[in-house]
Amino acid sequence: MDTSVLWNLGLTKNEIKIYLTLLDEGSSTAGIITEKTGIHRRNVYDSIERLIEKGIVGYIVVKGRKHFEAVDPKYFNRFFQEKKEFIDDQKKEFLKIYPFLEELYTKSKGKQEVTFYRGIEAIKLLLNNILDIKSTNHVIGAQKLKKEYAIIVERYHNRRIESKIKEKLIFDTDAKERGKIVSKLAYVDVRFFPNVYSNQLSINIYGDRVALLLYSDKNPLSIMIKNEEIHNGFMKYFEMLWEISIKANETPYFEK
Repeated sequence: MDTSVLWNLGLTKNEIKIYLTLLDEGSSTAGIITEKTGIHRRNVYDSIERLIEKGIVGYIVVKGRKHFEAVDPKYFNRFFQEKKEFIDDQKKEFLKIYPFLEELYTKSKGKQEVTFYRGIEAIKLLLNNILDIKSTNHVIGAQKLKKEYAIIVERYHNRRIESKIKEKLIFDTDAKERGKIVSKLAYVDVRFFPNVYSNQLSINIYGDRVALLLYSDKNPLSIMIKNEEIHNGFMKYFEMLWEISIKANETPYFEK
């Protein structure tokens, strides 16, 4: 059984083991839990205390000994409902100050032309920025992606299609299969260029911006540039490459 959802809710590996054991065994002492889970007795007590604090485990006292019991799994339905209500309340409070924060942000961004981001968030921030700007995204060096990156990009395409945002992408032939898949998406035009020019750098040109995205295996890096002259220069470069690139349904001249 996949217990990752419990992990995502903040339960540790030991806490998950103990909770599932209590569901299966019913009311149990710490000794029985230790025997069934193989977790050291001291760690069992520590984990149970945390589960009690979280409201996931309770206990009764029988002849001076604590017998621990798991709460009904329906508890988690209430948990999600309470969490949703909390988030909704927080969102309402945030929206009250959002105009003020946005005004400050807009003023500060007007003074900045280059921003650096690192890690997986660098990819998310770039793609969200494209969705916010809502102009055609021109991509030089579109990539074939690792699984964790592909999931993020797939979600981006779903939202992009909903917003009817167009993309024109130049893939190298090393990413031909990925390019053919993407070419079937709505509002997308794909072309290919020889893979002798391939690398891990993807250039995104949209709105009045240029974003350089390095799909590094260890630490992705995004450099976002807001500058009209730089944007126009990269657009000319893109248009030149676009003209000499091969359409997705054609056989590249460099493969004939």
